[in-house]
Amino acid sequence: MIAAAVGPGQTAAVVVIAIVTLPLFVRVVRSVTLTLSGRGFIVAAEVAGASALRILSVHILPNMAGAVVVQLTYALSIGMIIESVLSFLGLGVQPPDASLGSLLRLSSAYLTFAPWLALSSGAVLSLAIMSVNLVGNAVRDALEPLDARTLT
Repeated sequence: MIAAAVGPGQTAAVVVIAIVTLPLFVRVVRSVTLTLSGRGFIVAAEVAGASALRILSVHILPNMAGAVVVQLTYALSIGMIIESVLSFLGLGVQPPDASLGSLLRLSSAYLTFAPWLALSSGAVLSLAIMSVNLVGNAVRDALEPLDARTLT
C-alpha cells in the first residue's frame, strides 16, 4: 500500500524496506541489550564506577556485534526479496534501471518458449540471498569464535 501511495520508484522501495525490517531489527537489538545488561561483568563495571558511555562502548556494543551482524544480513535478505517483489509488481525500480524483480516480470511473458529467462533471474536472486546469509554467518563466527552453541 505504501509503494502504491508514494508511487513507483526507488524511494517507495526504500521506504517499504525500512518499514518492514526496522521494527524487527530494533526488537532484536533491544533484546540482546537487555540480556547483556543483567550479566555479571556489566554489574561489576557499574560497581567499579564506569560511566554509562564506557559500559556501552566497551562492554555492551562488542558483545552484541554478532547478533547485530546476523540481523543486518537477515534484513538485507528480506530487503532484496521486498525489492524484487515490488519491482515484479511494477512498484519498485522503473526502467531503464534494472532489477531482478523487473527482469522476472519482463520474462514472464516468454515462459512458454523461453523459460530460462525467468529461471535465471530467480536463480540469481536465490544465490544472492544465500550468499548474503553465508557471509553474515561467517562474519558472526569471526566476531564470536567461542559461541555458546559449541559449549553445549
